[in-house]
Amino acid sequence: MEKTAPSHKLQSIAIELTQPVTNLESIREQTCMQESVTSLFHDELQVEVPSPDVDLFDTGVLDSLKIVELLNCLEARFGTHIGLDDIEFDNFRSIAEIAQFLRDRTRAIREGA
Repeated sequence: MEKTAPSHKLQSIAIELTQPVTNLESIREQTCMQESVTSLFHDELQVEVPSPDVDLFDTGVLDSLKIVELLNCLEARFGTHIGLDDIEFDNFRSIAEIAQFLRDRTRAIREGA
């Protein structure tokens, strides 16, 4: 006996297929930002991070002193102020998260939020 997917499941799949799979420009922007942040870690903090998804706190790359140094470097390189109210440690857990934080922040500034 052949099994069929429930109709709600098929509708969900149909909706997903009609949505754009990826936004190529967004992927390029994220990749470029990750490369810039990786470069900052190498050039300014003298730290090699093996992957954009490595947890910087669990691996000991970032500690209480390095996070302050990182914030200063991010502000200088990307021309943005990061106040205490803006700091959520999950935004700084990996290079990928830092890049996303910076992208969101610069987008908000451009849009005047």
